Amino acid sequence: MRLLLSRAVTAFALAALCTTRPAPAQQAPSAESFYESALSQMRRVAEPSFATYRAHVAVRGANFLLTRSKSGRVDFGFNIGDSSLKPYGDFRGAYRASDRLVAIDTPQGWGTTSFPPLDPTWNGVDALIRFGFNGPPEPAAAAVSSPAPLAANASPPVIAVIHAIGVAYYNVYDGGPQACANGDTGHRVHLVARENPQAHPLTDAVIDLRRGGLCTLNFGFHQAGILSASGDMTLDLTDEGSYTVVDHERFDLTVHAFAIAFKHIVGDVTFSDLQFPASVDPRIFAKPTPAPSATPAHAR
Repeated sequence: MRLLLSRAVTAFALAALCTTRPAPAQQAPSAESFYESALSQMRRVAEPSFATYRAHVAVRGANFLLTRSKSGRVDFGFNIGDSSLKPYGDFRGAYRASDRLVAIDTPQGWGTTSFPPLDPTWNGVDALIRFGFNGPPEPAAAAVSSPAPLAANASPPVIAVIHAIGVAYYNVYDGGPQACANGDTGHRVHLVARENPQAHPLTDAVIDLRRGGLCTLNFGFHQAGILSASGDMTLDLTDEGSYTVVDHERFDLTVHAFAIAFKHIVGDVTFSDLQFPASVDPRIFAKPTPAPSATPAHAR
């Protein structure tokens, strides 16, 4: 027997189906757009013209090395053969935004460097994301000039953000929930360099869901050669006044000789006493003056 529905019943049934059909779920942003949004927010935060700070280094498995060459260049690292060095150390540092230089007070006097891990400002973090541990190229060798710092309320074009911050250098994947170092609720994204991972070493970033910016970053490290090293470095970011700065760095490295692991080095760098003065003595950024050479005896 066929069951025929009246037009009224059919209309009622269709109306009921329409009203009970669940609304489509709102599509979540992609991992790449989530990461890009966090970087864009970081980029809009004002940067200090000058900063001064103190740093404490503690190393396990090696000794701390901090020296200045005769030309004024700072060398920072770990030494596994010199027993006269200590596995810890403290130093003073200063940052100047006009040329993005860092000045470090070494045992040989003040010297300068562009090594990003010695710069606790956002500029140092940005340089690591964009250029790796070697930092930005020298201005004369740079293919394009670095973008000017953005004002606190500026909204950069999307293309400028992608070019300046380096989103285009990485494939970005969802990494799931992960808390920030300060306890804030966060979410991790995993990044894989599309090419040249040494120049683009960022592997993971945790986004603070309360603030919308970055709170933790992890970078992979690899140095090739007969004596090689591989490992990673993690940065914890914090707010200091109006600025975002690095609070803590952690290194975890394995040293290899002829591809055989023989040394494990763990290091910590803690930044403190950050100040943002209107100016800093320019003499600490100046190259050291060479000592006058002695006059040969036969020329007297």
